[in-house]
Order: sequence, then structure tokens, then C-alpha cells
Amino acid sequence: MILSGDAMRNGRHTIFQCSGILGLLISALLIFGSGPAFGDPFSPSQKSAGGAQASALIHPPFFNGEVDLGSGIFWLTFSDSVAFGSYSYNFFPWLYHFDLGFEYFFDANNAAQGAYLWDAILGQFFYTDPDIFPFLYNFGTASWFFYFPDTIRPGHYTTTPRAFWDFGGNRVVYSPPTLVPVLDEPHAAPPFFGPGIGFVLNNPSVVASTIVMYNARGGARIPATLGTDYEIQVNGQQTEIVILPATVVIQPGDPLLVSYSYSTAPAAGISATR
Repeated sequence: MILSGDAMRNGRHTIFQCSGILGLLISALLIFGSGPAFGDPFSPSQKSAGGAQASALIHPPFFNGEVDLGSGIFWLTFSDSVAFGSYSYNFFPWLYHFDLGFEYFFDANNAAQGAYLWDAILGQFFYTDPDIFPFLYNFGTASWFFYFPDTIRPGHYTTTPRAFWDFGGNRVVYSPPTLVPVLDEPHAAPPFFGPGIGFVLNNPSVVASTIVMYNARGGARIPATLGTDYEIQVNGQQTEIVILPATVVIQPGDPLLVSYSYSTAPAAGISATR
């Protein structure tokens, strides 16, 4: 199994290739959707030396040029002056990056000194290397991501949520997902009730379990019941409320108020908003 791609930054191309056992591992994880577990690669005597010892024992060339900041924290700026940022080896081969979060590290063993990173938040593999970071190839979406820098903290990147530009989807990706509440969104019941007849909520990626609906006829707030008065239909990222003909709470044309939350990051922690 061979996975490959091509990236360019500052006019230079980087070809990466993942083959053999690692290629099979990545392929299996993409299919079955589970990530590596926390490892324990060091003996008790080695572990007692802390993160610096971990760096000395397992030091892939990706980290060439790093600076030891003390207390088990390292800082890396690549040769073209692009910052990778700060990180810790304390859980290696899980790398804790202070902006990205936990990334399970695999040395790509290629001429570009690249790395494969299993992202604990997305549950997907990235590829990057010193010549292309902050560009990362996402195997889960089969597209290139650009990791947005933090405009307030120089040398750092966005976090909580992280923001990426997805070149394949032409969109901004937010991770982890953020839920946005919507209170009393007004709608009118359709003029007649029947199968598939309803109205679409104003926002995509609605979390169905958060939907609450009231009939506001005459200024009241009469609760409507899921399964008795209405049902929810999801078509792609759109959510439709269909009024059931058997309802005794809602009449055609009634003013309805719908509250719910929607996600800025549908599909495994990814957002389609710009």
C-alpha cells in the first residue's frame, strides 16, 4: 500500500510517500476509524529522565534545530524561519503540541524529514514536513489544509477551536466543533400538512436532539412534541421540520418558534462555514 502526495511552499516541491507497514496502518485507520493508543516506549529508568531524555532517545530529523525551553518543553523554528511552535515529548510517541494538541508521531523516513501525525481531535492522519508546514495533507479528507496562525500570539497557531483552510473543499475548517445556540427562530406552519411538507431551519448542521418547538398562536407558548406533532428530517446539512397530520397542537399557518443548537464543525469535527 502506497499513499503519496505533492506539496509546494516557497516555490519548492515536496513529494511524500507512505508505504509498507505504515501505509497499511494508515489505510486501516482510515477504514476503521480508530487511532493509536497511548504508548510507553521507555523503560522506567529512561522515563525518569523526562521529556529531554525522550527527545534524545527518539529524535526524528523533523525536529532538527529545536530549542530546549526547560521543564520538558521544546520550541522549533524551521530553517525558513517558519515556526512549528512549542511542544512536549512527555507522552511520546504522542507529541503534545501546545496549539495543535495531541498528535501521535510517525517519522516519515523520507528525504524531506517529514512526519505523519495522527490527530487526536479529528481522528485523522496529517502529513507535513519542515519545507511545507503549516500546510498539512489530511488523509481523511484527501485534501491539503493550511493551519491558520494566531494573529494575537506571534509564533503560535489557532486553538480552541483550531482553524484550517481546506483547499479541497474551499472552506474554513474549525476543530473541535463549536455549538451555536439559536433561540426562538420564527417559522410559520405550512398551509396544509402531509408527508414531507414542512419548513427548513435557517442554519446548517443542526443537532437534532437540541430542537425544541412551541406554537406561539395568540402570544402563547404551547409546546409541540416530537413524534406526535412533528418529525425531523435531515437532508445533507439541512434540517427540516415536518408537521404531522395527526397533530392537535398545530394548525396550518400557526406561528412557530424553534430553538436549537447547530455545529460549526459537522462531519467529524470539521466545519463548512467561511
